[in-house]
Amino acid sequence: MPTLWQSKELSFEAIGQELQALLESLTSMSELIRQIGEDQTLATVKEVIEVFAENSTKIREEIVSLTGLMIHKLQSMMQHFEGRNKMKLGPQKDILRMLHEFASDIDESLVRGKERSERARKQVANVSWFSPFI
Repeated sequence: MPTLWQSKELSFEAIGQELQALLESLTSMSELIRQIGEDQTLATVKEVIEVFAENSTKIREEIVSLTGLMIHKLQSMMQHFEGRNKMKLGPQKDILRMLHEFASDIDESLVRGKERSERARKQVANVSWFSPFI
């Protein structure tokens, strides 16, 4: 639930664009590594770029995997709601908006519950001084 609020800002288009930019950067780094070749004066720079490129590639692969998982789960959720409502629910934004509203309702309920609890606790505290006389 804590990440549900952030899901409202989620855009698979933006993720795709960022992944494409990362891929282009990795391609540029690979080209730079190739251009450096065996030049010993740039060996340290080449090593740093290789390590960075390797780490970046792993991160990109993780992001691609997680994005695929998110898309799969979102599609499953949309199919679930479509089946239950016997109508198409619409794009991911509708699902995420609905989940956001649900989380907001839960938060409001928790706040109201805490307020009631606090009022009840205070009422008991106010009445408790009568206990010895009852």
